[in-house]
Amino acid sequence: PHFAAMGAAASDGVDPESAPLKDLLAPSPQTAKEDSEELEKLRREVWTLQREKKWWQDRCWQLEREKEELSTVHFFGALRIESPQLTAHSEYLDRPDKYSKEWKWYKSSCPCCRRPLELTLKTPEERKTQWRSSRRWAFAACLWGANAGYALGAMVLGARLKELSPDIERVLLHTDDVPPNYLEAFEKDGLWSLRLVDYIDGVEDLYMSKGSI
Repeated sequence: PHFAAMGAAASDGVDPESAPLKDLLAPSPQTAKEDSEELEKLRREVWTLQREKKWWQDRCWQLEREKEELSTVHFFGALRIESPQLTAHSEYLDRPDKYSKEWKWYKSSCPCCRRPLELTLKTPEERKTQWRSSRRWAFAACLWGANAGYALGAMVLGARLKELSPDIERVLLHTDDVPPNYLEAFEKDGLWSLRLVDYIDGVEDLYMSKGSI
């Protein structure tokens, strides 16, 4: 009878000694539900990460296309540096050392003396932005002598500059031989800001007398 009992247990595939352990390790219905919810949460996270991965791949491809466009469109051709009256040497710069969509910066050297040169090309919009953001700008003109034609030209020039660019200062450099009544007319209504300057030395053969040409 003892051997018959053992044979029945073996045929049923149940080990009497391990059965209590299997019952202990078997998940409860609550644990199985929690595991299912955690698995679903992980699946959603994986799906989100896959979408982000696809977005970054598309973004990288877009940046590569923009980089290629900068290379083929904005930098088409080469920059040439030469001084034909002094030397037959010329230099071509195919690509800038640094660049953006608004400017290109080249590092080179003078074709004559080989001293370092830095060249910057800017778009019209970038030049206007930089010009407007500078600390101070002014239109400047020079006047000397008592020539009435020069005085009239300075009046016309000042009036036109004031009309076109009223926010930019206008400075008139004049010598001490400009008549006082001329100076009063220049200062009227803020047409010009006057600055007294001295004559500078020039080649005497180019001038007939002081204050004239």
